[in-house]
Amino acid sequence: MKRALLTLAAAVLGTGCYTSNDHSCDVRTLTVDWTLSDAGGLHSQCADMSVNTVDVYLDGYGPLTSFCTDGTLTMDNSACTLAAGAHDVLAEGLDASGNIIVRNWVNGVVVPTFGDQVAPTLDLTEGVASISYDATATSCQSGYMWLAVTDDIASSAGPIWYDYVYDATDNPMAFPCASSSPILLNLPKGDHHLIWILDVANPTTTPATIAQDCTDYLIPIAGHDTEVVSPVLTAPGSASACY
Repeated sequence: MKRALLTLAAAVLGTGCYTSNDHSCDVRTLTVDWTLSDAGGLHSQCADMSVNTVDVYLDGYGPLTSFCTDGTLTMDNSACTLAAGAHDVLAEGLDASGNIIVRNWVNGVVVPTFGDQVAPTLDLTEGVASISYDATATSCQSGYMWLAVTDDIASSAGPIWYDYVYDATDNPMAFPCASSSPILLNLPKGDHHLIWILDVANPTTTPATIAQDCTDYLIPIAGHDTEVVSPVLTAPGSASACY
């Protein structure tokens, strides 16, 4: 996982097992089930979306990890750490390299003092960010697009987590500049930001910024959607480079 969070035990720790009548060690479980669907809303198999494992977070802490194909994960109270009461559950599907492919969450799942609770099934999903940039002011000049997109949820308790970075070390020639051609990125459900986009000449030798837009654009991926952002690139002039 590409973020640093506290352990799940710390998140769900109740009052501990200090007395026989505080109910902190009562037998109870919380089960989380999931399915997967792509940006178009088509329900998919784990292999079809290259999802290898699913990480489950409780109240922002975790993860507990299961194979995607299991389709379910159950937390128990054998260590007296699953507190009774309402919990927020978030699950993310990861590929073999630890990249977040799909995500969903549900809030306010009530775990009983004694017994079992099954959370509503989470449809782990994604959407598409259409980066419809306008580079007509500088006519592209045979440049290549560099950009960075952040993930708000994955960054919430640690360093900024980038969904995508295209720069000098990461696929510098992935996107030839063409003002009529948007860049399409599949992103997991949740808020993301395009934090900069550049048109760069000589990307693998002596990179030089032809044009840029340093504006922070929100990309709110709801799942099964396409969100369009429209940066307008201009010559940097005397302005500092975004990157």
